[in-house]
Amino acid sequence: MDRLAELLLRQRLVAPDLLVPAVLAPAAERKAAVAGPGSSGSPSRSSRRARPLAAVADGVVALEADLLQLGHVLSAPLRARLAELDAGDLGQAGRALVSALSAQLGGHVVHTPLFRRFPESVPADTVELFVRRVFSMLLQRPEQPCVLCGEVAAVHPVSPCAHLVCRTCWDGADYSACPICHRRIDPGDPFLRPADDVYAPAVRWNGRVPETLTLLGLCDDPTARARDLLGPLLSRQAAPRAEDRAVVAEIVDRFWPESAGWLPEKIPARETRAVVLATAVRHGDLALLTAHADTATDVLRLLHALMGGDPGLRAHPRAVRACPGRCAARSSPRWTGRRCRT
Repeated sequence: MDRLAELLLRQRLVAPDLLVPAVLAPAAERKAAVAGPGSSGSPSRSSRRARPLAAVADGVVALEADLLQLGHVLSAPLRARLAELDAGDLGQAGRALVSALSAQLGGHVVHTPLFRRFPESVPADTVELFVRRVFSMLLQRPEQPCVLCGEVAAVHPVSPCAHLVCRTCWDGADYSACPICHRRIDPGDPFLRPADDVYAPAVRWNGRVPETLTLLGLCDDPTARARDLLGPLLSRQAAPRAEDRAVVAEIVDRFWPESAGWLPEKIPARETRAVVLATAVRHGDLALLTAHADTATDVLRLLHALMGGDPGLRAHPRAVRACPGRCAARSSPRWTGRRCRT
């Protein structure tokens, strides 16, 4: 997904034009492409009839169903905007949106629950479960009766952790890992027993609609919204988080040189200032250095940012083995072994 689209999605805003690369052309070009030569710019009645409106409507409904499972709903303006896309663009935008929201919620990670009949088989008394685990780990002995139930010949080690597990006390048809340490057990271990349709409860649970839903709004002007996001980040007094530095770098770089006019006269946080100056230097604009680089430390922070390091000077930047100039070529007369005479 487009980086700016991800930033907007964190604000619960969706810019459909950013989700579909095919519609990223300027508005005038899109209108001309739709209208065709000699047209007034608005789609004709026949072209509107030619669009697969039924397929688009069904696609919007299907997208809403997928988003509902993730706890999100479309606002009326966003739904209307998505309905204006053709079937192909709608499918691409929907896949990008669902994939991004799933990643934010952890849906891109394959989760294997400890209790295979989750959530129905999760013990109600977790304190008792913890005590049983501790007793088993400290007191259980091989070839001895179980310290919990007294059953003989029911205690065996599991692989690969080798914890002694009683087959009577712990249900191998429900657990997917060692009941003592929760480490994954080898699939061929005798402790793991097959269970009938163990994933059915989890599937039923995942199919439920979340109680709290998040409304996704329409972002008609990503540029204006990006400027609104950038302003508070640049005015913060405290040192920014790594995520905030990434947002600042993305917005300033993406909208340069227009973003240069969005900068305040003073950027309080020196780390944020270094990120902005590094972007300006990469674009060949050195005028901002005189306005914002006040001390030698500011220059050092800038160098760290340019080298991909931490502008907070908490970690060393990556080592650069080659001189950035033409003397980096080993064939240059300035290059002698591993050193550069410049």
